[in-house]
Amino acid sequence: MRTGRYEGTYGLSETEHRHVPMGMLKPNARVLCSILRDQECSPTQAAYLGDSLMKDIAMAQEAGVLDIHAKYGQAHHRKEYDLLRRVTHWTQVDVERERALAHPDADVIPTFTCQDGIEEILPILGSSLVRAG
Repeated sequence: MRTGRYEGTYGLSETEHRHVPMGMLKPNARVLCSILRDQECSPTQAAYLGDSLMKDIAMAQEAGVLDIHAKYGQAHHRKEYDLLRRVTHWTQVDVERERALAHPDADVIPTFTCQDGIEEILPILGSSLVRAG
């Protein structure tokens, strides 16, 4: 379904917001697996789009879900992200954990990458459907 004010943009027909259980933080593949179970969806039927290599992509890979790096959404390298860290409700421990996750020791290699915008996901999902089918 084509929606939005820009030609060629797409909208979701249904959205459900979920929160991780208290005390559980990303990256944690159990969180993603729990969502998949709730939706009666196997990891091979899902795709995970995220802007953090460590918090999103590594988690999706660990859960066996198709991972797509939203490189266009990375914010931790921008100067504005430091402002967000300063005014956040996070504790200093949370801020330091986030900073460490933004600069991982191990290289995380995404299966697919969207460089410039979410519209790049459509060909990726199309190609993954062809591979899976």
